[in-house]
Amino acid sequence: MMGAASLDEAYARPDVRRALAAGDWATTLRAVLDTGMTQTEIASRTGISQAQVSRLARGQSRDPGIATVRALCDGLGIPRRLAGLVDDQPWRKPRTVGNSSRARSPLPPRPCYRRVGRSATRSG
Repeated sequence: MMGAASLDEAYARPDVRRALAAGDWATTLRAVLDTGMTQTEIASRTGISQAQVSRLARGQSRDPGIATVRALCDGLGIPRRLAGLVDDQPWRKPRTVGNSSRARSPLPPRPCYRRVGRSATRSG
């Protein structure tokens, strides 16, 4: 296993910075793998399956979801802003409200729109 200095050096490379900004996780993960970290170690640190890490590193999965990008950043010590994310705070599970076991949504409720079309009722 390699040290944090090796990862920091990898993230400081101009090609890796460009890859992060472009969402090119294949280049980014190859740089991480070049430091001596294995796909299994990446999976363990990020909570992403080793198979998904492999697909990303090979460029087979080119558009990871926001949760995957956050997990990669947080688990590998990549500042989120380098990957184009606005917040640099590690993701935390939302707090629960009262005694409810349901977590409070971190997003505001979606607005309700009146359905328009054939099934819409006509007024007037």
